[in-house]
Amino acid sequence: MSIVKYVLLTCATVLIVNAQETRTSIPVTTVPVKAEETLTTPVPYSIYAGVYLFGKAGMKVNVAKGSKTDVVFMGTPDFGAQIMFPFMRNGNFGFGLDIGLSSYGYVNKPESNVTDDNKIIEQYQFINIFPHLNLSGVIIGVNINNVSGGSTKTNSGKDVSVDITQTTTPADYSKSLTSFSEIRAGLAIPVMDENYGRLNASLMLGYGLGGIFKDDGKNYVYAYDRDGLTLPSFSADNNPKPVSIAIGVSFLFKIPVIK
Repeated sequence: MSIVKYVLLTCATVLIVNAQETRTSIPVTTVPVKAEETLTTPVPYSIYAGVYLFGKAGMKVNVAKGSKTDVVFMGTPDFGAQIMFPFMRNGNFGFGLDIGLSSYGYVNKPESNVTDDNKIIEQYQFINIFPHLNLSGVIIGVNINNVSGGSTKTNSGKDVSVDITQTTTPADYSKSLTSFSEIRAGLAIPVMDENYGRLNASLMLGYGLGGIFKDDGKNYVYAYDRDGLTLPSFSADNNPKPVSIAIGVSFLFKIPVIK
């Protein structure tokens, strides 16, 4: 009997051990936790508004008989406020508007025997309004210039008075300046584009569509009071039409307006 008990006890012990080993060997299946879906917030529609500053050089495309012209670098830079309305959210394709001060100038000098005293530099300032299209960095539009003021000096620094006369009636140039328009085209390349704003480097070219002096089709005489020099008369042909090149920067703040 003792042998039977011993055998039964041994079998029971083996069964218990095997049962425990089987239990511990059963793999534990874990149910993955479903990740929360990421919610994306739509990019708000924003406009861009800020300021610009351009260094500028210019000359005129038409020259009166007996004189020559040359390039002049403007003493007063172009500056003002700028705004851009993208056609789509966070885009660089839209409608822009600049309002500021714009300078134009050129050199008048004799065809020969040029000196610092007879080389005359004329620079004029205009309040400008420039509506334009921004075609992903390509700028094109029509700039409208309204008279502000100006200065005329010899290359040696002496003040010169310019008279615009009609027949025998003298008229100071400041009263003869007129508003004019120009075609402007160029590039505005973002060199920094952050959530708060955009820094653009720009190159602009301008071509005057009209002269800077009043022109009613009558015969004008363009004279310098400095030495009584009278250049040949000008009308539509010799009324100075400016061309210019400007290089500068603009910084525009990004202003969300529609969520």
